[in-house]
Amino acid sequence: GELNAFTSYDFTAYHETMPADRIVMAIAIEADRMTGLLMDREQTESERTVILSERQGALNNPSYLLWDETIGLAFREHSYGHFVIGTEHDLKRMSRDDLFGHYQMYYAPNNAVVVVAGAFDADSIMTEIERAFGAIPATPVIGRTTVDEPRQAAERRTILRHPAPAPEVLLAWHVPGAGSDDEMAFELLSGILTGAGGRMGRSARLPRNLVATGKARGAYGSYMRGFDPFVFLAGATGLPDGDPVELEAALLEQFEDIKNNGVTADEVARTKKLLTAAFHLGTESVSAMANGIGEAAMYGDPARFFAWPEELAAVTPEDVQ
Repeated sequence: GELNAFTSYDFTAYHETMPADRIVMAIAIEADRMTGLLMDREQTESERTVILSERQGALNNPSYLLWDETIGLAFREHSYGHFVIGTEHDLKRMSRDDLFGHYQMYYAPNNAVVVVAGAFDADSIMTEIERAFGAIPATPVIGRTTVDEPRQAAERRTILRHPAPAPEVLLAWHVPGAGSDDEMAFELLSGILTGAGGRMGRSARLPRNLVATGKARGAYGSYMRGFDPFVFLAGATGLPDGDPVELEAALLEQFEDIKNNGVTADEVARTKKLLTAAFHLGTESVSAMANGIGEAAMYGDPARFFAWPEELAAVTPEDVQ
């Protein structure tokens, strides 16, 4: 089997993939994780070294560094302005007791979502889940802290000078969060600009108008979904001897064209087909399906995972513009 975890801006997920006849073992592992963590001091210091090394290594990547600076510039109050892995200062100063207190407060059944996908009998699995988690005491009701990011009054800009093989530009616009009326329009805009399924499509606007014409080595647009309003990102990497000012102008020109002239019905239809195909191909594995359902549940409604293609189909060219 396989066991791993990840943390996003909004939640942490632990996941197992194993043969269907061993699924009860995965439930036992997660129930034990919720109550049985030892977190001794020696292990805490060992893990601190690993995480600090990971952050320091990432900051040697100019693209990561630019991302960190840009997101931090976009938010003055909200925690989205802090990169997920945290700051070096916090990573060095937090104690074992700080960590264990966090664990005791948040790792409880009333603050968790359990997702199971695969070949199983639903009633039997529910019995096993209730048996494993039902005896674990709930924590006091946790109210999620929401911060209203102040409205941005003027453009914010940073110039980062750092050894890099080529110039890079990253732009961020404030946009509504998950569940907003515009969510699927932003998803479709990402596809129209970049492609589908995490791959850059040659028919998409940025590859066609910037990469194929030699203005950039790579370019993308990406909707960052969050519990709260987050950002829409657009990035481009230039040629080794390229001018970042010209690169920024070329990137902005693509957005101005959509704002002023809209998108065509043909490219909307084509992108919907590509995104829908990528959705279905991406959920062929039980792991991907569980992840998709879990993410939808975290953002409010697990049923939205299954409705994603229909919601995308309802987006019009006018919505994208």
